[in-house]
Amino acid sequence: MSASENEPGDRLYFFILLSADNSPEKQDLARDAGADAFLSKPLKIEELGARLKAYMRLHGLKGWMQSRQNFQEERKMAQALRFQQRILEGELQEAATYVRSLLPKPCSTPIAVDFQFLPSKYLGGDCFDYYWLNGDQFVIYLLDVSGHGLGAALFSVSVQSVLRSQSLPQVCFDQPEQVLSALNSRFQSNDQNIRYFTIWYGVYRLSTQELVYASAGHPPALLRSLNSEKPVQYLKARGKPIGLLPETQFKNSYHTVSEASILYLFSDGVYEFSLKSGKTWKIEEFIQLITNSPALFAWSTEQIIQEIRAKISTGEFEDDCSLIRAQLG
Repeated sequence: MSASENEPGDRLYFFILLSADNSPEKQDLARDAGADAFLSKPLKIEELGARLKAYMRLHGLKGWMQSRQNFQEERKMAQALRFQQRILEGELQEAATYVRSLLPKPCSTPIAVDFQFLPSKYLGGDCFDYYWLNGDQFVIYLLDVSGHGLGAALFSVSVQSVLRSQSLPQVCFDQPEQVLSALNSRFQSNDQNIRYFTIWYGVYRLSTQELVYASAGHPPALLRSLNSEKPVQYLKARGKPIGLLPETQFKNSYHTVSEASILYLFSDGVYEFSLKSGKTWKIEEFIQLITNSPALFAWSTEQIIQEIRAKISTGEFEDDCSLIRAQLG
């Protein structure tokens, strides 16, 4: 068997043929058989040592060249990854700008509304809207799609488009339970599209000061009133997130809004983050902030967000953060 048979690709041995016949023909046969060097008898130790040292230098050079090649390949891969990361970040920024462009404008009369929309680094599925159905009924809602990235953002925009265009057949858009039921039928998850979303949807009638609302797994809205026995009302309603179960039922809830009342809608990104102490802030602590701060009643959403951001360990929200403030009474 020749020395090269069944030989691994990166061999770590040096084959020297020792022979009394040092003719050129014999040396050629030895090299053809896989010999790295040819020595004639009688063996000279100095010559053997020189050949071994030469092999060791050559092997070291090959190892250095292989390491150099590996380094260059890793460097190219790292550069390619950084390039792809920059492209992805650019696409996420463009998507966030697009979502922001679709959001409503702040308004001041007869219902004053302002908001904060802070998409996370990875962009989530927050989206919201408010508008007049007619001269007396005002729609306001906030939704949060599961997951992050372009898929979640575009999904939230498609839901907003359906609601804004009122393209749900045979639905009265002043009836939240009908709206959520129709959305649940329209956006059911399947094996190809595993998406669901939470939503709080309400309609305020200006003439009667009545608020009708329904929820699908979303955090409760908060209604803070100066002229009420209960300064803060939790406007929550039962209902699983849209898209999980086709048989989910939704039901309207009603509340008469007193004078000087503020409605707050928010996504879970407002309160799900790590504090500087290492603990996790919770919705109860956010509600306590809204409830126990008298001066906060007059604060804009920007001021509220600044107050909350000061508590975050990193100074930035970990998830999409949306907060809407609507002065109804």
